[in-house]
Amino acid sequence: MQEHDAVRRVLPLLQDPSPDVALTAARALGMMGDPVAATPILAAVAPAGSRPGLPVWIAVESVASLDTATTPEVCTAVSHPSPDVRTAAARPHHGPSAGRTRAGGRPAGS
Repeated sequence: MQEHDAVRRVLPLLQDPSPDVALTAARALGMMGDPVAATPILAAVAPAGSRPGLPVWIAVESVASLDTATTPEVCTAVSHPSPDVRTAAARPHHGPSAGRTRAGGRPAGS
């Protein structure tokens, strides 16, 4: 119960105007491991107003750290209106190359 309360308190920080706060929130949520954070993390990739979007690699890394029950959220995010959210959702979320890309934006290991 306490973990779920902590996740609920951190989720709004994904929308913070400070990129550092949003990035730290995404990483913290990934470490907490609650799959409920998958959709908000992926959605934070899309810019909102003057708030820049969360870097795709941070979102992928954070979602990869969540419990493996995130498949439905990732499937939903693949059809998100934002191309950045779709890109983050389409990246591998598990395994050694999750979230890492080589020059040119290709996934590591490809």
